[in-house]
Amino acid sequence: MSLLDETSKLVSRSTVLMDTNLQILNIIGNINPEWIPRHKRTSTFTTADFDLLSRLSSRAKAQVTTPHVLTEISNLIAHGLKQNKRQLFLELAKQLELLPEQFIDAGTLSKHPAFLDLGLTDAGIIQLEIPDLVVVTTDLDLCTELTIHQIENINFNHLRAY
Repeated sequence: MSLLDETSKLVSRSTVLMDTNLQILNIIGNINPEWIPRHKRTSTFTTADFDLLSRLSSRAKAQVTTPHVLTEISNLIAHGLKQNKRQLFLELAKQLELLPEQFIDAGTLSKHPAFLDLGLTDAGIIQLEIPDLVVVTTDLDLCTELTIHQIENINFNHLRAY
Protein backbone atom coordinates (compact mmCIF):
# COMPACT_ATOMS: atom_id res chain seq x y z
CA MET A 1 0.00 0.00 0.00
CA SER A 2 1.41 3.41 -0.96
CA LEU A 3 1.85 6.31 1.45
CA LEU A 4 -1.05 8.10 -0.23
CA ASP A 5 -3.31 5.06 0.15
CA GLU A 6 -2.34 4.65 3.81
CA THR A 7 -2.98 8.35 4.43
CA SER A 8 -6.37 8.24 2.74
CA LYS A 9 -7.35 5.26 4.87
CA LEU A 10 -6.22 7.02 8.06
CA VAL A 11 -8.06 10.23 7.17
CA SER A 12 -11.27 8.34 6.36
CA ARG A 13 -11.58 7.20 9.97
CA SER A 14 -10.33 10.42 11.58
CA THR A 15 -11.22 13.95 12.59
CA VAL A 16 -8.86 16.12 10.56
CA LEU A 17 -7.41 19.51 11.41
CA MET A 18 -5.55 21.31 8.62
CA ASP A 19 -3.06 23.94 9.67
CA THR A 20 -3.21 27.58 8.60
CA ASN A 21 -1.24 27.42 5.35
CA LEU A 22 -3.15 24.39 4.11
CA GLN A 23 -6.48 26.02 4.95
CA ILE A 24 -5.35 29.10 3.01
CA LEU A 25 -4.38 26.84 0.08
CA ASN A 26 -7.83 25.27 0.26
CA ILE A 27 -9.62 28.64 0.27
CA ILE A 28 -7.59 30.11 -2.58
CA GLY A 29 -7.78 26.92 -4.65
CA ASN A 30 -11.55 26.78 -4.22
CA ILE A 31 -11.87 30.27 -5.67
CA ASN A 32 -9.25 30.15 -8.41
CA PRO A 33 -6.32 27.68 -8.50
CA GLU A 34 -4.40 30.15 -10.70
CA TRP A 35 -4.06 32.40 -7.63
CA ILE A 36 -2.06 29.77 -5.71
CA PRO A 37 1.41 30.92 -6.90
CA ARG A 38 0.52 34.59 -6.27
CA HIS A 39 -0.10 34.32 -2.53
CA LYS A 40 2.81 34.50 -0.07
CA ARG A 41 1.51 31.54 1.97
CA THR A 42 0.73 29.31 -1.02
CA SER A 43 3.43 30.22 -3.53
CA THR A 44 5.34 27.00 -2.79
CA PHE A 45 2.26 24.91 -3.66
CA THR A 46 0.93 23.86 -7.05
CA THR A 47 -2.56 23.20 -8.36
CA ALA A 48 -1.72 19.49 -8.07
CA ASP A 49 -1.09 20.07 -4.34
CA PHE A 50 -4.48 21.75 -4.05
CA ASP A 51 -6.12 18.78 -5.81
CA LEU A 52 -4.36 16.36 -3.45
CA LEU A 53 -5.45 18.37 -0.40
CA SER A 54 -9.03 18.50 -1.70
CA ARG A 55 -9.11 14.74 -2.19
CA LEU A 56 -7.72 14.18 1.29
CA SER A 57 -10.11 16.55 3.04
CA SER A 58 -13.11 15.11 1.19
CA ARG A 59 -12.27 11.69 2.63
CA ALA A 60 -12.11 12.89 6.24
CA LYS A 61 -14.66 11.43 8.61
CA ALA A 62 -14.94 14.94 10.11
CA GLN A 63 -12.96 18.18 10.21
CA VAL A 64 -12.24 20.54 13.06
CA THR A 65 -10.31 23.75 13.67
CA THR A 66 -9.46 26.13 16.49
CA PRO A 67 -10.20 29.84 16.87
CA HIS A 68 -6.46 30.46 16.79
CA VAL A 69 -6.04 28.77 13.39
CA LEU A 70 -9.01 30.78 12.10
CA THR A 71 -7.52 34.03 13.39
CA GLU A 72 -4.28 33.31 11.57
CA ILE A 73 -6.19 32.54 8.38
CA SER A 74 -8.21 35.74 8.69
CA ASN A 75 -5.08 37.82 9.26
CA LEU A 76 -3.12 36.24 6.38
CA ILE A 77 -5.69 35.37 3.72
CA ALA A 78 -5.52 38.56 1.66
CA HIS A 79 -1.72 39.00 1.63
CA GLY A 80 -0.71 39.39 -1.99
CA LEU A 81 -4.30 39.20 -3.22
CA LYS A 82 -5.74 42.39 -1.70
CA GLN A 83 -7.78 43.11 -4.83
CA ASN A 84 -9.63 39.83 -4.15
CA LYS A 85 -10.09 40.35 -0.41
CA ARG A 86 -13.92 40.24 -0.46
CA GLN A 87 -13.95 37.03 -2.46
CA LEU A 88 -11.42 35.44 -0.12
CA PHE A 89 -13.41 36.37 2.97
CA LEU A 90 -16.64 35.13 1.39
CA GLU A 91 -15.00 31.74 0.77
CA LEU A 92 -13.63 31.73 4.32
CA ALA A 93 -17.14 32.48 5.65
CA LYS A 94 -18.51 29.56 3.61
CA GLN A 95 -15.94 27.21 5.12
CA LEU A 96 -16.57 28.51 8.64
CA GLU A 97 -20.09 27.15 8.43
CA LEU A 98 -18.66 23.65 7.90
CA LEU A 99 -15.81 23.68 10.42
CA PRO A 100 -16.60 23.14 14.09
CA GLU A 101 -14.24 25.00 16.42
CA GLN A 102 -12.61 23.54 19.49
CA PHE A 103 -11.83 26.29 21.99
CA ILE A 104 -9.17 26.29 24.69
CA ASP A 105 -8.53 29.63 26.36
CA ALA A 106 -5.20 31.37 25.73
CA GLY A 107 -4.27 31.39 29.42
CA THR A 108 -4.42 27.60 29.51
CA LEU A 109 -2.52 27.30 26.23
CA SER A 110 0.26 29.59 27.44
CA LYS A 111 1.01 27.20 30.31
CA HIS A 112 1.81 24.33 27.95
CA PRO A 113 5.55 23.87 27.24
CA ALA A 114 4.90 23.92 23.47
CA PHE A 115 3.68 27.51 23.73
CA LEU A 116 7.23 28.78 24.35
CA ASP A 117 8.59 27.03 21.25
CA LEU A 118 5.68 27.05 18.81
CA GLY A 119 3.30 29.80 19.90
CA LEU A 120 -0.38 30.00 20.72
CA THR A 121 -1.90 28.44 17.60
CA ASP A 122 0.24 25.31 17.62
CA ALA A 123 -0.06 24.92 21.40
CA GLY A 124 -3.82 24.98 20.87
CA ILE A 125 -3.61 22.21 18.30
CA ILE A 126 -1.40 20.08 20.54
CA GLN A 127 -3.78 20.42 23.49
CA LEU A 128 -6.91 19.33 21.63
CA GLU A 129 -8.42 16.26 23.21
CA ILE A 130 -10.01 14.53 20.25
CA PRO A 131 -9.36 10.77 20.30
CA ASP A 132 -9.26 10.28 16.52
CA LEU A 133 -7.53 13.59 15.66
CA VAL A 134 -5.13 13.74 12.72
CA VAL A 135 -3.32 17.02 12.05
CA VAL A 136 -2.30 17.76 8.47
CA THR A 137 0.48 20.32 8.26
CA THR A 138 3.63 21.38 6.41
CA ASP A 139 5.27 22.54 9.65
CA LEU A 140 8.03 20.13 10.64
CA ASP A 141 8.34 21.58 14.16
CA LEU A 142 4.63 21.05 14.73
CA CYS A 143 4.85 17.49 13.34
CA THR A 144 7.70 16.74 15.72
CA GLU A 145 5.85 18.11 18.74
CA LEU A 146 2.66 16.26 17.79
CA THR A 147 4.63 13.02 17.49
CA ILE A 148 6.17 13.60 20.93
CA HIS A 149 2.64 13.99 22.33
CA GLN A 150 1.49 10.87 20.43
CA ILE A 151 -0.93 12.82 18.25
CA GLU A 152 -1.37 11.41 14.77
CA ASN A 153 -0.07 13.78 12.11
CA ILE A 154 0.60 13.94 8.41
CA ASN A 155 3.37 16.03 6.94
CA PHE A 156 1.71 17.15 3.72
CA ASN A 157 5.15 17.72 2.15
CA HIS A 158 5.72 13.95 2.21
CA LEU A 159 2.52 13.39 0.25
CA ARG A 160 3.45 16.03 -2.32
CA ALA A 161 6.36 13.86 -3.45
CA TYR A 162 3.91 11.25 -4.81
